[in-house]
Amino acid sequence: MSDKGDSEHAYPRPGDVLDGKYEVQKVLGEGAMGAVVRATHKLRQAPVALKFMSPDVMGRPGVVRRFLNEGVAASQINSDHVVKIYDVCELPSGVPYLVMEYLEGEDLKELIAREGQPGLVDIPRAVHFTLQILRGLQVAHRADIVHRDMKPANVFVVRKDGDPDFVKIVDFGISKLRTEDKIDLTAAGSSLG
Repeated sequence: MSDKGDSEHAYPRPGDVLDGKYEVQKVLGEGAMGAVVRATHKLRQAPVALKFMSPDVMGRPGVVRRFLNEGVAASQINSDHVVKIYDVCELPSGVPYLVMEYLEGEDLKELIAREGQPGLVDIPRAVHFTLQILRGLQVAHRADIVHRDMKPANVFVVRKDGDPDFVKIVDFGISKLRTEDKIDLTAAGSSLG
């Protein structure tokens, strides 16, 4: 799993080093579909997020392909409003993972639960969120990528350049490539976590 791996854990733990360059700092979240950890790129000393697929779901038809599709699709989108994917990798155990831009903040679902719906209280703020989401989706659509799972949980709100409500779109796992020469990686009737 890593230079200091522990076989009793499905995912790398703090202190583990992956590919000789990503040192795991902290587990940010773990669930049935996978886990996300904060790591540091050892050479650049820059924080990154590593998103792992759960080994328990890897046997389901198309799941690994959809996970890898997220990395490929999002890496083709060059927008400040879409999370950056730097690399698609695999642990020695075969578990795939994405190396992503590390974001500090919260998703829009959490913000709404804490503060209420911005459109009901602060219309300019709601418009600010909406315009940023649309800018990110516009760039994705120009790259022939349709997100297909837009919801508040897939909109991350961070502080950037003095803006406390800067939006980053995340989770392109069930996105669809619109061009005919590319494979449609979603299947009719399939259910996703």
